[in-house]
Amino acid sequence: MRPPNSTRVVQVTCLAPKARSPTKVPASSNLSGVRLDQAVAQRGLTRSRSAARQLILDGQILVNGVMEKRPACRVMMDATFEFVGVVPPYVSRAGRKLASALDHWHVDVRGQTVLDVGASTGGFTDCLLRRGAACVIAVDVGRDQLDLRLREDDRVQVREQTDVRDLSLLHPEADLVVIDVSFIRLCDVLGAVAACASSATQIIGLLKPQFELSGQDVPRDGVIKDHVVRNSVLDSFLRWSNESGFNVVATVASEVAGGDGNQESFVLLRAPWPTPRDV
Repeated sequence: MRPPNSTRVVQVTCLAPKARSPTKVPASSNLSGVRLDQAVAQRGLTRSRSAARQLILDGQILVNGVMEKRPACRVMMDATFEFVGVVPPYVSRAGRKLASALDHWHVDVRGQTVLDVGASTGGFTDCLLRRGAACVIAVDVGRDQLDLRLREDDRVQVREQTDVRDLSLLHPEADLVVIDVSFIRLCDVLGAVAACASSATQIIGLLKPQFELSGQDVPRDGVIKDHVVRNSVLDSFLRWSNESGFNVVATVASEVAGGDGNQESFVLLRAPWPTPRDV
């Protein structure tokens, strides 16, 4: 059995029928090939297109021996792909983010029911299951994003096209809530999360500075490089949490940067007391 962090190189070649008039097809035409992230996923190098996209952005995919970091670039069907790097332990990099926070705070999820808010492809869910969670309720406003292996796992309850703010009391009750949302402020979902929790429930939220700031304060590339601004975002969130009755237990910087390069932070909280579960 290959060690989990071993490096491997996978080379896949797919030969298409020879085109009759290749010079008549412009390089920019859709007929010239398919998106790189789509091609990588179709050839089985990753479980999903989103996972392929992340590997490409991380520089772990070579196309005809050359690194290509543009997921949307078009490639010919006879191209040769190589995956060079550490085999990803989870279905997405989000799993590595959560794992680092759980390790830092010594959070044991064995036997627990966990609410995963913003499950997406399932990086957090995958991490939780691998660490022994009994049940993960995977909530996301999107659809058809969760990795198929996780979707078919009996321990996962899939709640697609669901806004956590529309959830009523959960059955079973969540022992732990993890939150990874985008294009919305973390504080905008915490009220709904508190309604699904008891005062004993731990809440781990991923604070993304680019979504906490107003649009005019975010650079064009979406990356908050100024550590003073990032610290201000964190301070503002902690102040809001305390004023709203949440018990802020701890914070820690994510060991894995966001896909766009943003430095994110994890926040460990407990819901205000009493919650609807405590009444």
